[in-house]
Amino acid sequence: MQGRCQALPGSAPEAVGCTPRHAVSGYVFISICRNRGEQTMAEEVRAEVNNSLSSADRGQGGMGFVGLQLGLTLLACASSVLIAVTILRNVSLSSQYFFWYLLNFVASIFVFRLAYLALAIGLLRKFAGTGSSFVSSPDVCLFSNIMGSFYRAVMHMSVLLIALERYITILKPLTHCYILTDKRIKYSIASTWLIATCYIMGMVVHRYMYDAPEVISGCSIEIYDIWKIYVSQMTVSILVFISVLAMYMHLHVIGRKHLRIIEAERRMFSLVRYQRNLKRSKVAFMITLQIFCVEVPVYILSILSLTKAEQLYARYAFLLISLGQISQPAFYALFSSEFRKALKKLMKQSAVQPLDDHLDVGYRRFRRGQRREDAPGRF
Repeated sequence: MQGRCQALPGSAPEAVGCTPRHAVSGYVFISICRNRGEQTMAEEVRAEVNNSLSSADRGQGGMGFVGLQLGLTLLACASSVLIAVTILRNVSLSSQYFFWYLLNFVASIFVFRLAYLALAIGLLRKFAGTGSSFVSSPDVCLFSNIMGSFYRAVMHMSVLLIALERYITILKPLTHCYILTDKRIKYSIASTWLIATCYIMGMVVHRYMYDAPEVISGCSIEIYDIWKIYVSQMTVSILVFISVLAMYMHLHVIGRKHLRIIEAERRMFSLVRYQRNLKRSKVAFMITLQIFCVEVPVYILSILSLTKAEQLYARYAFLLISLGQISQPAFYALFSSEFRKALKKLMKQSAVQPLDDHLDVGYRRFRRGQRREDAPGRF
């Protein structure tokens, strides 16, 4: 006997996806629908298992990256300490204003890394408690943006002051020692931290002026409308980069011009000192170029991660800037023969004297003003 397709009691055929075109017996149809229902339930269970496994994999990946952050941060701190000890321990290096600005740059790296270390430890504790290392707090995102903004501001101003110091030294070979004094150099270093503090205060003001979103999908510059601060900082950074490149280009031209004049007048002492200044200016340019080659891609990746709220860009930026900061002693030794000799001397002395003693002795020398023992080396 032919009959219509009937579903299970209490359910419609459309609910189980059964719309037969040919008539079949009721018992056969019930078994077919029951098999389809079991298959659907099995697929849902498999989907839930896959989702849970993918979440676990993401959690393990986040845990691994947080551990990588801790390791790279500690290495960057060690690299900064090594550079500081090498400069402070050596009388010739600590007597050059160029290395004063490098010390300022290294100090900003150290402060930035300490703050990042605190953030990484916080994420690690969150992962241990909740199983997720995802940043879900607007204040944590704001703190991360403050750290990056502070570091970039000090870095940009330090690079600008290095170029300006080298430019004045080459442009005014006879009177630059009266222009570049210890007091003015210290004021210029303090101004870099003051400018960075202004950016921080701007973000803090935005924190209290604008409301935070209740739920965030990732850190972005739209939180508290801090994109305005980023636009202003980006504008200043572009102007700084253009100014630095222009000063080094003009420095190269006037350096060769003054060198020909000194050679024509056969002033041997002035010739040796001016050649040394040109060599140090070349070292400053190479270090500045290395900083630009690392910081510009990092800055672009950071902006992409903040505008698109994509964590992948942020990870690439972190890895790139970490590798650049860790390798700084190698680059300094590669470009500067004075730094390379001081680093070798420090390594030889480290075998018989603790590192803390080197830092203490170098700092006391720096404070007492023993750099005057090698006064011509300052310029």
